[in-house]
Amino acid sequence: MTASSGKASAKMTVKEWYPYPHYPALKIARLATHQEYEGRGIGRAMLLKTVAIAMRLSCYVGCRMITVDSKPDSERFYLKYGFQSALLKKKKDTIPLYRDFYRSYQEAERGMSPPLSAFNESKER
Repeated sequence: MTASSGKASAKMTVKEWYPYPHYPALKIARLATHQEYEGRGIGRAMLLKTVAIAMRLSCYVGCRMITVDSKPDSERFYLKYGFQSALLKKKKDTIPLYRDFYRSYQEAERGMSPPLSAFNESKER
């Protein structure tokens, strides 16, 4: 993970009451599973652990979201776990995505159990 500042855009609306043009974010630099091990839940486990760590860090470093520049083949994977497409696109070969921690906390408070909110360290494989 790397620290960065997500730039606000029309599609990346976290909340209207957030008065700043940039959002403090942690970036997933590169997440991959070797082809021989695909389909075994390893990528899911790595992503859930990464997001759980990022959410805990956000209590200390003031981060609002987690971002990733996804390869086109991996976009569906991130979307499945609650990431959203960002409007800004800097590189032609990647797709910028983000997940707002505020949404994860709201889901947890409402008792919803989407994949990221349901993560519990004691259930690790």
